[in-house]
Amino acid sequence: DQSCTRSFVTKYGLLLWRRPLTDEETDNFVELAQQGFSQLGNYYEGLQYALVGLMVAPEFLLRIERTEPDPDHPGLERLDAWSRATRLSYFLTNSTPDAELLRAAGAGELDTADGLARQADRLIASAEFPAAVRAFFEDMLQFDQFGDLAKDPVIYPAFNSTVAADAREQTLLTITEQLIDRNGDYRDLFTTRDT
Repeated sequence: DQSCTRSFVTKYGLLLWRRPLTDEETDNFVELAQQGFSQLGNYYEGLQYALVGLMVAPEFLLRIERTEPDPDHPGLERLDAWSRATRLSYFLTNSTPDAELLRAAGAGELDTADGLARQADRLIASAEFPAAVRAFFEDMLQFDQFGDLAKDPVIYPAFNSTVAADAREQTLLTITEQLIDRNGDYRDLFTTRDT
């Protein structure tokens, strides 16, 4: 059924691509589902065929930011609401935008400073925020390279992979305690004597 297929593509396209599909994109994936159905002989396998198409597209695999004219600054561009929602979500939750953030983007709420601040506050209060802070600092401090860290065993006889992992974890605990638990200033991380 074409309308059911269109509904499926529209719903999952928004979730996977973090923005609504254009009419042309929707038509292409509805056609892809129809082709899958014709070739595979099963309606649901046709939908699966379209879903795979959505998931191998650059719009799903990459975060492609789109711009629009900035009404406050003629001649300049700004991120569109969907790109703002995606950037905000990945920064504050380390994940794709949730349904509420996508709703706010679609309703134009992210076009105002107040609407953007409301969503930022909501995401900071979410359970995902501490893990996002950890992921941000793991990346910034290049903790993925700790596995290759080596010390001279004569000078540092107690150093091993467990010590390296503990140092990494202690640093992350200090950062999250300072920034989240204490609601402290980021700059205090450079001078704190607490761990």
